[in-house]
Amino acid sequence: ESRLSIGASDGMRLEVTRPLDELHPLPGTRQFVLVVTERGKVVGSIAIPANTTSLKPKAIADAIAERLAWPLMRHHLGLQLAPASRLSFELHGLLQASNPVSLMRSLIGFSYLLLKDRKQHGLSRRRVMLKDLMSMLRELRPLSLAWRLCRIPADGRIALGKAALAEASRKRLPSQFSALAVRS
Repeated sequence: ESRLSIGASDGMRLEVTRPLDELHPLPGTRQFVLVVTERGKVVGSIAIPANTTSLKPKAIADAIAERLAWPLMRHHLGLQLAPASRLSFELHGLLQASNPVSLMRSLIGFSYLLLKDRKQHGLSRRRVMLKDLMSMLRELRPLSLAWRLCRIPADGRIALGKAALAEASRKRLPSQFSALAVRS
C-alpha cells in the first residue's frame, strides 16, 4: 500500500477485502485520510482524526462503516445507476409518490426492475451476489420503509431513503467484508 503525507495529513489506500492492520500516523499528523477501495476500485475516502499514536482496526472499521456503508454496498452489488436509466426514473418516481398506493406500486416496480437489471448484468450467475442483494432488500424492511415514507412530506423522503440505505448497509457490511467484521 502506498502512503502519502501532505502537511498535517497522512494518508493511504486501504483495500476492504483484506484484513485491516493497525495504522501508525507519522509524528505531527492531525488527520489520517484513507482512500477506501474494493477489489482495486475506489469507493470513497474518509478522514479520521489522528490524535493518538495508532489507529486500531476497530476504529478504522467503525469509521468506514459509518461514512461509507452505502457506497461500499452499492459498489459491491454493482448498483451504479445511469442518470437516464429506467431504474433512475423509477427511483425518482418512488421519491415523488404522494399516496400510499402509488408509493407501494413504485417500490414494487423499482424492486422488480432492480432484480431484472441485475439478472441482465450477470448477477444471477453469481449466487452470492444475488443473495447479498436479496439480504440488502430484506434489511431495508420495504413495508415499514414505505409506511414511513408515506407519513413524511415528499421533500424529506430522499433523506429518509438515504438514511435507510445507510443503516441497512451498516448491518450487512460485516458479512460482506470480513475486514470490517472487527466492528462486531
